[in-house]
Amino acid sequence: MTVAQKTLSDLGWTSFLDRVAARCAAEEAAALARQLPFVDVPSARSRMQLIMEFKNCIDNDDPPPLLDVIPCGEALALIDAGGSVTVDMFLAIAQNIRRFVSLFRYLENRTDTSAAFSGQVSVSRLAAEIDATFEPDGTIRDTASPELGRLRRRIQSLRQNLLAHLDAIVRNNDDILQELTITQRGDRYVVAVRADAHHPLPGIVHGSSGTGATIFVEPRETVEEGNDLTLAKEAVRHEEQRILNALRGAIREQSADLRRAIAATIEADVRIASGKVCWDIDGHIPLCGAPGALSLRAARHPLLILDGIQVVANDIDVTPGRTMLISGPNAGGKTVVLKTVGLLSLMLKAGFPISAGPDSSAGELDDVFSDIG
Repeated sequence: MTVAQKTLSDLGWTSFLDRVAARCAAEEAAALARQLPFVDVPSARSRMQLIMEFKNCIDNDDPPPLLDVIPCGEALALIDAGGSVTVDMFLAIAQNIRRFVSLFRYLENRTDTSAAFSGQVSVSRLAAEIDATFEPDGTIRDTASPELGRLRRRIQSLRQNLLAHLDAIVRNNDDILQELTITQRGDRYVVAVRADAHHPLPGIVHGSSGTGATIFVEPRETVEEGNDLTLAKEAVRHEEQRILNALRGAIREQSADLRRAIAATIEADVRIASGKVCWDIDGHIPLCGAPGALSLRAARHPLLILDGIQVVANDIDVTPGRTMLISGPNAGGKTVVLKTVGLLSLMLKAGFPISAGPDSSAGELDDVFSDIG
């Protein structure tokens, strides 16, 4: 069901959709709002009811939750294909699930909840699993698995013992050291030995300073401890990778439900934004009228209302087979009235409550044409 592009331009349809998009919390919802389709009468009536429900929530000081969904389609595609994703993408998926759950809880006793929609609540466990895996800064929690906690505690113990041993070596060899500190070369702990020391420090050389005055040596006494620490770090990396693989597997198993849940949340964001616009223009659902007929009471141009312009309301009747003739002086508002009828007609075809009184009526409109200029 399409309308000529010239008509959409003449009547400001794109501008109206931009106002809806501006009230969306998520960029994907805004993009969807700008493509709001024209539908058949039953679908339009159903859509209007849903939008009015959100408008009534605003009227009753019961605003819907913020649905700032983060785009994660690329991440889900990578996970489905067995690829890796960043921690930020895991966290984005968790946020999207939380937004969906908050929406579901908000809508539990409202019209917008359906069996298909509520069936996706099972994905809420994924958000809890992701949150239990990562710290707010994106690092994997010690509690992500018992084994990870154990390995990290072992690393801490090994490092403390190694540093204590190195500290003793530094104190016992201060006569050949450039400075009494412990540093690192790569992932190995070393001490700074003077190149002109009167006796060497047995160990492995890991490099020298730019001037050549200092040699960085890993003492022989601590090599085995350093090896143990390196192996423990490698074990941690393996365990972290196992945790991430398991998390990707859990997401992959519920990928279809997750995609549906995110899509439902984005669609709801558009409806909520539509409800906000409906509230701003004091929109109403017209009564059912004869096919092709419009009876608009206290009709006002919605874009002018949204721009904060004081609008004179008009009663307008359009009857099939008859022509409505509007006369008056220049700049008297004739074009505004024509565009009001046209834009409200497009809103009806898209299933959007109109900026006219509740006693207005509208029948099915086959098409909308314009010739303005």
